[in-house]
Amino acid sequence: MGETSGSPTDSVRALEATARALVEVHIPHVAIGSISLVAHTGTGWPRNGEDVDFLIKPDDVPRARALLEQRGFTTDDSGPDWLTKVRFEGTLIDLIFHPAGGMLLDEEMLSRAPLRVVAGTRVQVLSPEDFIAMQAFSHSEETPSHWFNALAVIEAVPGIDGEYLARRAKADPERILSLLWYAKSRGVDNAADALARVERLVTHGAHNERG
Repeated sequence: MGETSGSPTDSVRALEATARALVEVHIPHVAIGSISLVAHTGTGWPRNGEDVDFLIKPDDVPRARALLEQRGFTTDDSGPDWLTKVRFEGTLIDLIFHPAGGMLLDEEMLSRAPLRVVAGTRVQVLSPEDFIAMQAFSHSEETPSHWFNALAVIEAVPGIDGEYLARRAKADPERILSLLWYAKSRGVDNAADALARVERLVTHGAHNERG
């Protein structure tokens, strides 16, 4: 994540080829990062030569690498231990399997992932709630845009599922709560139920620690 690919055309070709290949070899996956962002906000993609990010299950990593190699992708072992890199015609694709916050790809995440068309490719993307949580968890000094990516989806999507977002927030509820309060301070009320639920989660956790 964060490494740019080549041109916008290269990113589009890599997205289409990777999504098609993962479907053909029956590897469960969802597109994340900037692809999910534009799917929920309606902004164009790619704006520049952006990398292509997919979330897959940890157990599927060896099989995904092998099967993608059979389809003309090349593997790249230079990444950190929470993702594996492959390339399509030189364009980087990150296959992430241990994202921040411990948000491993599971059946509920897959069942909630909507099928969208991004740059002409039909692909499953993260649900708004999973995207918000993942971006908030991965926000850091090195990735300041993640905070505002999450905020953009809160602003764009009416009726955020508060119960589900609160469950995803359990890895770091204070961080999610601060994001939701920041959204509220900007006059965004789409996530009012989520804010109340996460606030109860934080308060309950504080009471348990004192007890």
